Amino acid sequence: MRQRIFVFVTPKDRKNASCRCGVRDPEAPDDAELEQLFHELALTLFQIMDPDDADMITRSELLGKSLSQISAETGCTRSEAKRRLSHAQRCFCELVALTLSPAKSE
Repeated sequence: MRQRIFVFVTPKDRKNASCRCGVRDPEAPDDAELEQLFHELALTLFQIMDPDDADMITRSELLGKSLSQISAETGCTRSEAKRRLSHAQRCFCELVALTLSPAKSE
């Protein structure tokens, strides 16, 4: 079985990313408890999503690796790494949306 590298990633391992969207710095949270909840949610979602998708997101978002580094490590082309990362990000966003959306009562 393939080792999941995201299990060993802590919030301190996360690299800063600049999205230039005007949102405050995620490394300076107002509420440490809320930050911990988001970290636990992310780890839970990584565990239930496809391991290959979780691996791609971990390499890019948490470890700060470039597409070139990811393609070299995974043995795929740069364009394939880009496609796989995009797919993984969409899947992760869908899981977040499903998790945060209110439950429908029948």
